[in-house]
Amino acid sequence: MGAAIDITFVRLLLTGVIRGSVRDPYALYRCRENFQESLLRLSGCGGEGCPRCREGSCAYGSAFLQPLGNDPTAVKRHQKPPVPFAFSFPVLAGQSEFEVGLTLVGTAINHAPLFVKSFSGMLEGLGLNGATAELVRVESAGYFGERSPCLVGEDTSAGAEPTILSGAGLVESRIVGETLALSFNTPLRIIQDGAPLRSFSFSVFARALMRRVSALASAYCDREINDDFRWLAQLSADVKPASQAMRWIDWREADRRGRYGGLAGQAVFAVSDVEEFIPYLLVGEYLGVGKGAPFGMGHFHLHGC
Repeated sequence: MGAAIDITFVRLLLTGVIRGSVRDPYALYRCRENFQESLLRLSGCGGEGCPRCREGSCAYGSAFLQPLGNDPTAVKRHQKPPVPFAFSFPVLAGQSEFEVGLTLVGTAINHAPLFVKSFSGMLEGLGLNGATAELVRVESAGYFGERSPCLVGEDTSAGAEPTILSGAGLVESRIVGETLALSFNTPLRIIQDGAPLRSFSFSVFARALMRRVSALASAYCDREINDDFRWLAQLSADVKPASQAMRWIDWREADRRGRYGGLAGQAVFAVSDVEEFIPYLLVGEYLGVGKGAPFGMGHFHLHGC
């Protein structure tokens, strides 16, 4: 197995209830603008010239303004960093209760109460065609699926601080078998040569994942991952699935312009073929990959480890 990745994050599980009938099953996937507006309002960001943005204490600034770092080498390598959070959403299909995952990376963990409060405020203005949604429970997830009550809004008396996870902890806590299956449960949308990837390529997927993880570690954990990415990219080109059932799906109901189309299904690999990439795959379960990953797209699960 490859070396563990020096990245820290928390995984929050946000449980909500729906009152009424939701007509749009993909409503949560459309939440970017609502969430961004909610976080902007609650953080009190002053925009350009905001003193808290300059000192790095503004939740909105750190999430959406994504300032470049002071290290010119890191800036050249990663360019503008990704946002330091990733939601995983369910498709709303008549259930009265739903669960949303929220991963916060590095310095974003300091703003966890405000992220939760912003999500709660976002639900109030989501526009569910007459239905309403409310956040009722917040839990923190551990390495083995264990849950603990966690902060609710800005009230930390309702539970403990969130559990801090790390790339090293993921490697230590997972048992690897002989095969590894990647199951994509939301569309994987990777742009290559100006168009979405229409057939699954482990190499394209792995390179996108490594770029995403390394950029997040650099921007929000102040850690440069010193792997030989050129060698890993060359190695990935030789990785072929033992079997796969990947196909293009298009959530036309979500967006007629095709922004919610991508690859979904499962690809199975021999662990010996993907061994060097397992640390990235383990972290990637929490972060997703590709276009729209911060808001639920390109999320996958690993089976067999």
